[in-house]
Amino acid sequence: MEKMPDVEILPASLLLLLNPAQPATGFHRTAELLYRRGNTAVIIRKEDTEKHKKPHVHVKSPDGGASFDLDGNNLTSSSIKKESLFSDWIRQNKDNLSAIWFEMVKDNPDKNFIEEKKVALIV
Repeated sequence: MEKMPDVEILPASLLLLLNPAQPATGFHRTAELLYRRGNTAVIIRKEDTEKHKKPHVHVKSPDGGASFDLDGNNLTSSSIKKESLFSDWIRQNKDNLSAIWFEMVKDNPDKNFIEEKKVALIV
C-alpha cells in the first residue's frame, strides 16, 4: 500500500496529537495512527478509562467516523464506507491493538513498546 502523508487524510487537530517528537518514555502523545487505507485512518487515543472502560479504536474518514471495539463491533450509530473491511482488520489485530490500548492508558506509557506493536500489525 502506498504511504500517504498524514496531512492528506487527518485534520490538523489530530496531527498535533500525533506529534512524533516525543521522548521514548514518559511521553504524552494522546493518539496513535495505526492503519491507513486510502483516505481513512484507524487511530487509538489515550482516553480516560473511567469513561472509556472498553478498549476501542476510532476509524476516521472524510464521510465521518465511528468507534469499534476490538472484536470489530461498531460502538456508534455512525457507519463508514467499507466498514466490514475495517472491522475485519480490527479483529485480525485484536491482540496487538489490546496491548497498545493498555499501554496507552498507563501514566507513563512506553513509546518503544507501542512502536513494536504497531510494526506487528497486519496490513
